[in-house]
Amino acid sequence: MEAIYAACQNDRGNGVTKRSIDRIEAFLAEQGKNSAFTAVARHITTKFLSTDKRHVTKRVQRLTEQLLNRLYESVDGALDNKVVDEAEADAKNELEQVFPVLLFEWEEANQILQAVKARYEKS
Repeated sequence: MEAIYAACQNDRGNGVTKRSIDRIEAFLAEQGKNSAFTAVARHITTKFLSTDKRHVTKRVQRLTEQLLNRLYESVDGALDNKVVDEAEADAKNELEQVFPVLLFEWEEANQILQAVKARYEKS
């Protein structure tokens, strides 16, 4: 846009206003990769990705690890071999059946997180 403004500023003579408006309108009417709007969208996307890469990814990873550690500690304590009563034994059996599924889902989530991190690192 700066080049268009400079051309308008350097233009002199009769019809300068119309020529300036025509230049600006032609610039804004461009489509595809030459569009002013595409350039702005590309710039904003680049800034979002670089911000995300530096800040959000580390925060999400830290929060995810904290959540999974708390989940592991809760489940680990519940799966202890000490059985106090029948209700506890039933709960223990159910958790032992669900835990492999949770572990599998955690591994899938971790793989997705690693793929997202790799994609942002390439940006």
